[in-house]
Amino acid sequence: MHLLKKHKLVVLKILIIFIVLSLALLGCESKEDLAFREINTTRVKEHIKVLTSDEFEGRMIGTAGNEKTVEYIVNHFKEIGLEPHIENEYITTFNAIKPVLGHPVIFNVVDSDGNVVREFIQGAEFLVRVDDFAMGGKFRGSIYHISTDEALNSKDDLFEGLAILADFDDKSIMPTGFTQSDALRRLRRENAEVIIYRENRAANSRNINLGRKNQVRTTTGPIIIGVSDDAYDELIEFYNQGYKITIDSSLKFIDVKANNVFGVIPTINTTYENYIMIATSFDGLGIDEQGKMHKSKTDNASGVATVLELASYIKENNMEFDSTIIFAAFNGKHTGHVGVSHYNTFSLYPPDRTQVIFVDNITGVDEALFTLGSYESRNSQRGFKHSTIQTKRLSSIANELHIDSVVDMNHFRAEHSAFRNNGIVATIISTMHVEDYLANEPDLNAIANNSEHVSSIIINFLNQHSGLMIMSELAYPLRKFAWFFVIIVVIALLKHRYFIKNNMSDNKYKFDIYKGKSSIDKIMMQPIVSGLSVAYILLMISTLSARHVVSNTMGVPLEEAYTNFSSLMHQLLTTIFTAPVLLYMLVFTYPLFIVLFMALIIKYVFNKSGVLVHSLLVALAIGIPFYFYTTKTIVKEYAMLFPDILSKSNAPLFVVVCLILLSVGLSLLYSYEYTIKRGHGFKSRILISTLIIFLAFYLMLLGPNLFSADMIKLFRLGIRVRL
Repeated sequence: MHLLKKHKLVVLKILIIFIVLSLALLGCESKEDLAFREINTTRVKEHIKVLTSDEFEGRMIGTAGNEKTVEYIVNHFKEIGLEPHIENEYITTFNAIKPVLGHPVIFNVVDSDGNVVREFIQGAEFLVRVDDFAMGGKFRGSIYHISTDEALNSKDDLFEGLAILADFDDKSIMPTGFTQSDALRRLRRENAEVIIYRENRAANSRNINLGRKNQVRTTTGPIIIGVSDDAYDELIEFYNQGYKITIDSSLKFIDVKANNVFGVIPTINTTYENYIMIATSFDGLGIDEQGKMHKSKTDNASGVATVLELASYIKENNMEFDSTIIFAAFNGKHTGHVGVSHYNTFSLYPPDRTQVIFVDNITGVDEALFTLGSYESRNSQRGFKHSTIQTKRLSSIANELHIDSVVDMNHFRAEHSAFRNNGIVATIISTMHVEDYLANEPDLNAIANNSEHVSSIIINFLNQHSGLMIMSELAYPLRKFAWFFVIIVVIALLKHRYFIKNNMSDNKYKFDIYKGKSSIDKIMMQPIVSGLSVAYILLMISTLSARHVVSNTMGVPLEEAYTNFSSLMHQLLTTIFTAPVLLYMLVFTYPLFIVLFMALIIKYVFNKSGVLVHSLLVALAIGIPFYFYTTKTIVKEYAMLFPDILSKSNAPLFVVVCLILLSVGLSLLYSYEYTIKRGHGFKSRILISTLIIFLAFYLMLLGPNLFSADMIKLFRLGIRVRL
């Protein structure tokens, strides 16, 4: 009777632990409830007033006002307690270029004798475009008006040495698929000296976007001028009458030093290597050649103020996250996203473990419509599905908070595009309307209210998605297959009752147990509970993997990804076909041989040890070789078995420890079920069953990764991939 009681005690302990853990997971809720966050809008307005004051000179890159902005952001990060990003430094320095116009551009229409017929006024009737192609210089010559797409496609040197007049919004003159940039590139290649186009924005604004000019300094290029509708129509008339034009532009480019700013809230979980960057840009359009200061309130002092207040709110409320939170202020937005480009070249944080939320253009219009966007191109396919997931998560939060927003997965005209081109997960939060900050003074109160909306979306996102999600992940399959769990518990209780009723402790060996027993008796005496438990855990693993496959292939957040019979069968079939390949690799990379060798040592050297000591030795014999095998052979890019759960460093250890604990526990349960009394072969059965169960779990977990879409892509690229 003593053995029966001891046997019952072990089985009951295992069952109680299993039931308690399962019920805890079934009822767990790892996410905080959504709530609208009331930030300090007064401070938001103060930040904007300071950044747009005369002292900051419009914050153009390469100016004293820009450097003062860097100092202002660094001081704020220090004051609220953000940590520097590296070696006590909050800034990174890089080289950039700055456009300079020494005097207003002279733009006149003249007759054949050189008399001025019409003088156009910069800032009232035209603006100077400063982009990849633009240069300064002097011009006196004829106008050529492009009125057909054949002319723009011409290769007959029609444009050389001329001032070209074109309306790029007129589809009748644009060849199929041509963009404004394509047209400008064609005209520059055909040696047009001046390009005059119909400009949609106000003439008193600035149009600066240097793009590739930061990497490739051209010595020649056209003078590019955007004119108002009335001025454009006048120029067509002057062209028809045969008048010429004269232009004098002093535009040039000088080398400058510039800085990005970073402040960090470290993760509370030192093994979780995930980074969430809350980013914005802080440079403005400066003071133009006419002496007018472009305050750039909505583009992008409002974004800077929002990020600064976000950081203050999080620190003041002692919010902690399992991800490292980075607050980044980038320089050079208006001169070609040069600050973000520098960051991408010398990444401070691993791109595959970083996700970016970029705050841009917070409008001064009440009840603004927010755009949550990202995009995919041939250069940005990596991370697109996760960018889609992140964007949809932000959109879901906005909807639950009743904040008007739209999702745009083709949104590429902003700084998040520079991150996306580097394969980094990135979403922009912006507004649909950006004011002309000279003609229409934005309402500070409206900006502050919209800033509060943006902050609420981001803070709730951090609360919900910046932490470890193991509990909620495991809760999904447990809830889905709760009926299976109930069946296991019922059978275990019935079997326990059966053992007590039949007082089976006197049976010494298994073959004695079957004598004179009915079919039900024989079934009840099989290891049903342990067998069903193994099947249940295999089903959980397959469901977890299938859910991630659905999330990644459909581009939906994990919490919105649901598995069905089809997706589950697909995952199981994938495992069946890939497991033999993995098993083959395990044999020829020696971990199985090491395990078998250590098993022989345990069997003959530690034969007289107790069951618990024996089980511990078995766990070490299997776990240690497989831990080192997993650590050494899984490529870094795919060390993440479950996205958003494990880091590269702790994934192998976490997985192997969990699988070993499950395997040893189920093996003990199986052995106690199979051999009622500790008879012949009990310890050997524990060793063999633990290895078999562990391999089943291991193959189920890792097998499908062999033929994932990302892994196949690496194979096709000719990269040597180790599992």
